[in-house]
Amino acid sequence: MSNLERRGWGVSVTERESDFERRGRDHAVGAVGDESRRAALDALFHARRVAIMGASEKTGFANSIQRALIRGGYTGEILPVNPNYETVLGSRAYATLDEIEGEVDLAIVVLPVRLTQVALDACERKGVRAVYMIASGFAEKPGDAEGQARQDA
Repeated sequence: MSNLERRGWGVSVTERESDFERRGRDHAVGAVGDESRRAALDALFHARRVAIMGASEKTGFANSIQRALIRGGYTGEILPVNPNYETVLGSRAYATLDEIEGEVDLAIVVLPVRLTQVALDACERKGVRAVYMIASGFAEKPGDAEGQARQDA
């Protein structure tokens, strides 16, 4: 990430690709140079259009993520997705991912577990290049057999 400074979520990366990004890229791309994985990592770290599925005006993860992007000086397009809003933090909101015209590089999915598969299906239909999911209801609670089963599926 030469000559790029990115701030948000308490992280600042300047002057060069971070060790974390390089290790992630090298691991995902592997020795064969899988171009689809390289493209997914590029979409994750250099997204021009970011859809936030579950975007909200209410305080929470999705709201915090959108605010961090704005505060951090993100220059790409933020595309909030939530059928309950016309706008979220000043950006036009879309009822569904399918309503968004053009490509979406990255979808940040902040939805309850019951909607995660629906969201992933929408991302696949849309051709979203990378997905970052924040969801609860899996195996994060010790002894939650149902959540563990969902995670293992």
